[in-house]
Amino acid sequence: MALVPMESFVDTSLKTIITNGTILLTSSNNLNNVTDFGFYSWSSGSVPTNSPTQGSGTLLNLKYAAAGIMQIIFIAGSQSGLIYWRVYSGGTWYGWRYVNSSGA
Repeated sequence: MALVPMESFVDTSLKTIITNGTILLTSSNNLNNVTDFGFYSWSSGSVPTNSPTQGSGTLLNLKYAAAGIMQIIFIAGSQSGLIYWRVYSGGTWYGWRYVNSSGA
C-alpha cells in the first residue's frame, strides 16, 4: 500500500504554503471553509475570518461521524495558552468555546 501525501487530502483553494505538514492560512481564508483534516496555522498579522481571537494560532481540524467536523485552536503569542474549540454538525457551525485553565 503506497502512502498518500497529506497534501492530497487538502482543498487547494485554502492552502498557500505547506511547511512540516502545516497549512499556512492568511486573512483571505475563512475558517468556516476549512473542512479537511489537518493542521493549519496563521500569524497574528494575518488572522483568518471567523477566528475566535486575533492572535497567531494553530488549528487542528478533525472529522467525526458522517459529516461532522471539530476545530481546535491553540493560540500563541501574547495570548499564549488559550484553547478554543467548536463543531460543525447538520450544516451548522456552532459557536467557539473557550477552554480555561480549570478545564471548563
